[in-house]
Amino acid sequence: MLQRLRGYFHTGVADLRYQGIEVFLWRAFVKFLSPLVKIDLHILYEKDLTLPIEQRQPRVECSIGQASAADLDEIIDMQVPLPPPDVLDHLSDEQELQYAQHAQARAKAKETFLHTMRAGEYCFVARVDGIVAHSNWTRFHDCAPVEGRGVHLLPGEIYTTDGFTDERWRGMRVHEAVLSHMLRFAQGRGCHLAYTITDLTKAGSRRGLRRVGGWRRRGRIVYVTPRGLGRTWLLRFGGDVEPMFRHARESMERR
Repeated sequence: MLQRLRGYFHTGVADLRYQGIEVFLWRAFVKFLSPLVKIDLHILYEKDLTLPIEQRQPRVECSIGQASAADLDEIIDMQVPLPPPDVLDHLSDEQELQYAQHAQARAKAKETFLHTMRAGEYCFVARVDGIVAHSNWTRFHDCAPVEGRGVHLLPGEIYTTDGFTDERWRGMRVHEAVLSHMLRFAQGRGCHLAYTITDLTKAGSRRGLRRVGGWRRRGRIVYVTPRGLGRTWLLRFGGDVEPMFRHARESMERR
């Protein structure tokens, strides 16, 4: 018990130093309510794509390009890795259940990515020594960061999402290089406005946006999911998050 409390203390101190007091207090609040409700606080950003965008350079040599369906297995392996084959013969019953759930999550992620790609969305990857080190998506059509709750995009707008960097190359600014590449690609297609959403607790993602430059914080939104109900409510928590509610407004206008 003492060792566990010591671990919590060190985690809390590291979190406070890296994330700041706002995130530390928010985590404590969410943890307190977690038996009853799941709460996430996301920040909506926008970027003017009519202005010049500098291609950011990573701290490691890599190539950036558009992914194809043939790359999805490698992208999934990076994001949701399976344990080594020699471990599988020594799993407990509980671990076997976890493995099965893990494999199911991988299959669902691949199905979702393949569907998204076939719908005309673009995935970009950075490769270091031929290995996928980062993947990121640019969506040109309506998309849902939370199932059933979408960002309703207008013509000329994009949404960047699902950026993920392999642990071996985090801190190398690979994400910023891929993101700026994606934005310049969208510019070439005539797009004029980009959106992205970051979780309040992901300070690293926000620092990456600042380094790319030009991203403006537009508003905050809270996702509230009561345990057992299987439904999520969206609450505006300051600023302007109108793109998150366009679909609902248009549905009301059609009635």
